[in-house]
Amino acid sequence: MIVYYTYFALCAALAVPLYLLKPSRLARAGYLALLFLYMFALASFRYNIGSDYYSYYYIYEKLTALPRLEIFRMGHAAITEYTGFYLEWGFLLLCEGSICLGLDIFGFYALVSALCLLPAAFLLYKNTPNAFLSAVLYMALFCFASTIDFVRQNLALGITLLGYPLLKRRDWRGVAGYLGVILCAVLVHQSMAVLLVALLVTRIPIKRWTLAAYAVLGAVCFFFSGPIMRFALQQLPAWLGLELRFAGYLKMLETMRGLRIDLSSLPILALIAWLVCYKQIKRLYPDDADVLTHLMILCCLFWLLAAHHEILARFTIHFTPYFALSIPMLVESFRPKGKAWYGAALGVALAVSTGYFLYGSHTGITMRGHVGMYVTFPYESFVPWINELPFIP
Repeated sequence: MIVYYTYFALCAALAVPLYLLKPSRLARAGYLALLFLYMFALASFRYNIGSDYYSYYYIYEKLTALPRLEIFRMGHAAITEYTGFYLEWGFLLLCEGSICLGLDIFGFYALVSALCLLPAAFLLYKNTPNAFLSAVLYMALFCFASTIDFVRQNLALGITLLGYPLLKRRDWRGVAGYLGVILCAVLVHQSMAVLLVALLVTRIPIKRWTLAAYAVLGAVCFFFSGPIMRFALQQLPAWLGLELRFAGYLKMLETMRGLRIDLSSLPILALIAWLVCYKQIKRLYPDDADVLTHLMILCCLFWLLAAHHEILARFTIHFTPYFALSIPMLVESFRPKGKAWYGAALGVALAVSTGYFLYGSHTGITMRGHVGMYVTFPYESFVPWINELPFIP
């Protein structure tokens, strides 16, 4: 855990000389670059960390054993049978390119880590009003833990994060462009198709009736999650002829318990505070306010579903990084009230987020027996001398 605590210490230590004393876009870029370089090092040198670590280890070995470009001759069905996993073409092409470059599995994980972290760093650099708080939130909300736990999903997420400027646009070019982003992301992980819902609802202005409709939807998701999921994973696939594709998820739905509802506390509390301050936030950030409101609500809806079905917590990954933008904007909405109000808001945000990280990283929540919200604790590296350092694990 100390490697993660070190990250928070770096956030504070680097903020003063690089960001707070002389705020500028260059200082923000340098600050985020150093912090994300630290996370890149953690992700690249990790060993046996993440739910799917060995799955992709064996997949990569199997693909390496094939003649180059053999995957195109085999076809998707044969590749699925050969590897034992359903893999989208985008991920297969990334693996093939990595193998052609001569990278071993550790080099491949380093490449994947870069492709996951760079879009997140760029999103924060271009959009956050407070790089210090956003950097803290990126770790505290387990965005980094998710990056090294669910590989394909976060590769696809990186593509969608780059599409955030298109999602904010209100014209047809924005819609068409973001549809293209979703298509590219789906080629890496099919779950990104859910962002079609985000594209649709973000066209809707935030009004009282919008929030009332979301409240009703939230109640339905929480109290009737069982019938909803059986329809989504059993009846709907049967109509589309995809029963076998979703059979595994249906089994997990029946056998895995839900997440503890307290683990959704920070997203839900942030959403409530955001809605209370919405008018001021809208004045300060007119292009972001409505879009982020929808994304935050969708994230909370999936948290409510995940309270009954753990597998659905994976869909929160699609939306959680946007809290690293919205919470700093929420804090900035207190700045016009004076330094005392702003300082108090910043202090509360830092205290609650770091407390959430400490609680979530020490709480066993799944039937798989691991401790913490993701399978990322404690830290272990494939480099022997790193494991011997006094601050590891």
